[in-house]
Amino acid sequence: MKQGLIRWGAAAALAVSSVAALAMSAGSVGTFVAVDDGGQPTEKILRVSQSPVGWKFEDRQPDGSWLDVSCHGGCEHRESKTEDLVRFFGAPPPPDIQPECVQNEEYAFCHFMKNTPGNEREGFVLVVRINEDWLPVSMIRLPEAPGGSPDEEEKALPKLESARWIH
Repeated sequence: MKQGLIRWGAAAALAVSSVAALAMSAGSVGTFVAVDDGGQPTEKILRVSQSPVGWKFEDRQPDGSWLDVSCHGGCEHRESKTEDLVRFFGAPPPPDIQPECVQNEEYAFCHFMKNTPGNEREGFVLVVRINEDWLPVSMIRLPEAPGGSPDEEEKALPKLESARWIH
């Protein structure tokens, strides 16, 4: 259980920002970049969207195109339960972290709020299944592109080698 609390703490420390937001709802959509253990951006970029049909996850390819990694036909996304969170993070979330996740058989995407007196922060975590283990990867939402269109979003993606993130 102690390891789980450490994992929750590490995920919260790396993935929080000072913007208030809703739980896994349309407010949790966007384009996200994975950050390493030192808080630096990586090349992994994920686009999350929601439609009446359900959640859609797209992985940015080296050529700039997007690959739909949402599973269809038997492994659709569902809301995560407390026992799923224990499996992902090794323990139930502490009282000051309020996670909401959607998942399928291979990954989960979590939005959480960390509530401490006088300081509410949000964070995002992609939890990837590797064999029987689940690996949490901290994610940071990229700024929304002016105009909000996918073409404008493409132009707004930062050059990751020069990005500086404060969280």
